[in-house]
Amino acid sequence: MAHDSEQNQPPCVACLTLAQVARLLELSVDRIRVLIRAGLVKPARDVSGYRFSLQDIVLLRTAKSLLTAGVSARRVRRNLESLRRQLPPGRPLSGVRIWAVGNQIYASDGDSMWEPESGQILFNFQVDELAAEVARANIAWDEQA
Repeated sequence: MAHDSEQNQPPCVACLTLAQVARLLELSVDRIRVLIRAGLVKPARDVSGYRFSLQDIVLLRTAKSLLTAGVSARRVRRNLESLRRQLPPGRPLSGVRIWAVGNQIYASDGDSMWEPESGQILFNFQVDELAAEVARANIAWDEQA
């Protein structure tokens, strides 16, 4: 039975083989197969084996970075699956910045930041500007007193 992504993917023109992806990402073939079985990536398959699209390679590279940062494999898979569902159809994951702080994963598309696992939007307040404003207000209040 074909994966959903195989049925929806156009024929892969510049796809890479499993061995090519392993060399490119410096991952073992076995590790990539584990990620395929876990459902993290769903590369196309033909008579000569797997064919990885750019989107597959971006997912694998992201997974490798998060695993190297100490995030558990289970959490990486959950977050990347959630992120894939949260993106609008046709929106590539390559347009999203993904990083970890400790075991928590965050994503940003340039306009907003969120936690992929929960979907919680994050706000980035510029504390420096606020602190300077408060300091100026305190000086003004001290001068009036």
